[in-house]
Amino acid sequence: MSKFREVKVDTLTLPEKVEPPSEKYMLISTTSELEDTCEELIAKKPKFIAVDTEFIRNNLTYYPKLSLIQISYGEKSFIVDALVPEIDLSFIKKIMLNQVITKVFHSCRQDIESLLTVFKCVPTPIFDTQVAAMFCHYYHDFIGYSKVVEQYQGIALDKIKAKNSDWLRRPLSEDQLDYAINDVVHLYDLYQILCNKLEENNRMCWFQEEMESIVNINKYLHSPKDAWKRIKFNYEANPRLVLTVKQLVNGKRP
Repeated sequence: MSKFREVKVDTLTLPEKVEPPSEKYMLISTTSELEDTCEELIAKKPKFIAVDTEFIRNNLTYYPKLSLIQISYGEKSFIVDALVPEIDLSFIKKIMLNQVITKVFHSCRQDIESLLTVFKCVPTPIFDTQVAAMFCHYYHDFIGYSKVVEQYQGIALDKIKAKNSDWLRRPLSEDQLDYAINDVVHLYDLYQILCNKLEENNRMCWFQEEMESIVNINKYLHSPKDAWKRIKFNYEANPRLVLTVKQLVNGKRP
């Protein structure tokens, strides 16, 4: 997508609010709980659901390590502990590939990467609220989730208390679970607001074209041996550096 010129826009006039207590949610850690919850969701026939993930990616892991999957569909919100041994996540995969349920993400690329490591496929169809906000008001490449929630819903989220959490450690704290579920509870409400804005601005077709591009699985298939290509450097100025970087990425001494 081409970059737009950044412009200053007026924010919506909304009453000041603080983040409300987290919605009631279910923490799922068994296959039987997950199967029952997913069957209940499908039986409700929601047109859309909000989805988020928590994962760890550091200098020891090339691929993201999926920790949690959070889902909200209005009536119910739940968190799936993806690290539980033997839990069957195929029930989530079935929902991710259900063509009549739109999966709503915010800044979906890293979520898709983390889900791809488990499901080997890309969720579809999707609606990215970050991209939608860009088409509606913001003309730059990054709009934080908390900023969008504050503008459109008047809710100030606390994104600090669990931002740098170790999502692989168990048990998870209440702060971590609150942080995780709030991401999808407010995301669910954002969907209809931004849909309406896209329609009002006659930009839904542009937005849908961008979504079709984002779900192209080839965007997410990266081989570790090609990781050096993602390191930004002026290799033309120092051609020998290419060989050195390749060796380092592949765990060899230059």
